[in-house]
Amino acid sequence: EFGFEPSVHTCCEPTCASLHCPHGYHEVASALTSTTVNMETCCKKMPTCGTSFSCPHGYAPYHSHFIATVLNVQECCRPTCATYTCHHGYLERASEFSDTDVSLETCCRREPACGTDFTCPGGYAAY
Repeated sequence: EFGFEPSVHTCCEPTCASLHCPHGYHEVASALTSTTVNMETCCKKMPTCGTSFSCPHGYAPYHSHFIATVLNVQECCRPTCATYTCHHGYLERASEFSDTDVSLETCCRREPACGTDFTCPGGYAAY
C-alpha cells in the first residue's frame, strides 16, 4: 500500500545547524535555526592574521593567511632584529632590522676596538 511515510525528508526542513562550514569558516551562532541554508547565512569567514591584524613595528607576520583564534602579536607575528638589544661591545646592524633570524650574530656586529681591530704603527702606543 502506498501511503504517507513521515520522515526527515517529508516532515522537516534543514537549518544552518545541518550545514558543515568549510575550513576557514565558522558557524554563525545566531543563524543555527535559520532555514535559509547557504554559506552567506550560516557561515562566517574566520579572521586571518594578514587581513584582520597588522604586526607592530619590529615584528613581521608569520603567514598572511594564517587563521588564528586570537588575533594578537603572539599568534600572528614574529620578532625581527628591530626588537633585539645588542650586548655591550656590539652595535646594531641597521641593514638587518627586518630579519626574523633574531640572534646576536644576525642582528649585531662587534664594535670596533683599538688593540683588537687596529694596531698602532711604530712610534705610537695604544691607549
